[in-house]
Amino acid sequence: MSTPGIPAAQLLRALGSVVRPVGAEKRPTDGISTVSFDDLLARARSGEIRSEAPVTIAPGCGVELTEAQLAKVALAADRAQAQGVSRAVVSIDGMLLRLDVGVRTITGVIEPGASGVHTGIDGLITFAPEAAEPALDLRGLARTGLRLAGV
Repeated sequence: MSTPGIPAAQLLRALGSVVRPVGAEKRPTDGISTVSFDDLLARARSGEIRSEAPVTIAPGCGVELTEAQLAKVALAADRAQAQGVSRAVVSIDGMLLRLDVGVRTITGVIEPGASGVHTGIDGLITFAPEAAEPALDLRGLARTGLRLAGV
């Protein structure tokens, strides 16, 4: 059987590029395949690997951020996602922003001095003054006066 217009030898060469003889060693062809999953996960958790995916602001949540602030929140989202956080509070420039990490959307703001119980938050991300890299700190929740229930 032959395919019209394609010589049999060309078809065999194409097939040969994906079929290996039994016992042949598979060789990685790019940099990612030479790194173990554990190494990639560690690099993501440390902030070395970034998604470059943007963060959006949900309509009507009353938050306005500069491009620089949005970039910081995007870094925070990357770090939170690498740590397994799904819903976070990001402390940035005196604001406490609620962040849905999975969809990378700021969903609201928590007034820093207001009392109350805020549920559905499994991480707090803080930035040191003038820091470009976020820190994920679950213990810092008490220091900010934020109380969690149902975590």
